[in-house]
Amino acid sequence: MGEAEALKICPRGHLVRYDEMTYCDVHGSPTFHLCRCGRPWRIVRDELGRHEPVRFCPDCSEPGEWVSRGERILWLRDRLDNDLDKATALELCELLSRLAELEPEPDDKRADDVWARLKLAAPKLWDFARPVLQSLVRERIKKELGL
Repeated sequence: MGEAEALKICPRGHLVRYDEMTYCDVHGSPTFHLCRCGRPWRIVRDELGRHEPVRFCPDCSEPGEWVSRGERILWLRDRLDNDLDKATALELCELLSRLAELEPEPDDKRADDVWARLKLAAPKLWDFARPVLQSLVRERIKKELGL
């Protein structure tokens, strides 16, 4: 077993050295080594030779829990349904790109409108991306949109 195979990952995106550790000794978070798709989460070497977890699962594209809000929104944008008409797809791409740049405000109506538009126009994406959406959408709007 190689050095990287003995590592687990903290949900904050750093590696935990001991395979038998169930919780991160820095944050107390449960460690993991498998993606939701069941495949081992990949660990690579950075340019300095240090091991680090990849940001997105190369087997299913699931974002790591440490991936930023903006990157998760862009992940959604890149998965818009191919069966959308071009005008709707372009509109949603632009809305999601702008939303990725916004800092979330506690009562940001603009974001709520984008999520409602996405659910209506791209229901396949909405269902596919439900786990990621649950990390992005505020509690109040989750109830309204059925998340």
